[in-house]
Amino acid sequence: MIKAALPTMKSSRKDRGPASIAFIPDGDVIDCVLSHIQPAFDHPELQGKNPLDPPRDQKAIKQERQWQRAISSGQIQKLVDRDHGIWYRICTMVMEELASLILDVKNLIVEMLQAAKSPNML
Repeated sequence: MIKAALPTMKSSRKDRGPASIAFIPDGDVIDCVLSHIQPAFDHPELQGKNPLDPPRDQKAIKQERQWQRAISSGQIQKLVDRDHGIWYRICTMVMEELASLILDVKNLIVEMLQAAKSPNML
């Protein structure tokens, strides 16, 4: 009785087939179907509808538009100058991390050289 209450869907998935097939290293097989021909859109209430793009962050959209306007109008230097503080902090953090790694490597090399010079090497 429940089956009679559900709307019937014509399944044309067999004719469409996957757009591509992905083989995952763990043994899974994934059929990739284009979003506009997903079998879910065969449902009578969804026919003629398009899948929606996921919502985007409004702040990111605004910043992206600012950069696009600055690039197209040739005023990119103003944005670079404004964001200079952020870039400076990022570069400083990266340089400090690299400096500590270089110091660690230097100390390791010094230890290895001292160990090679010691007379009790086996």
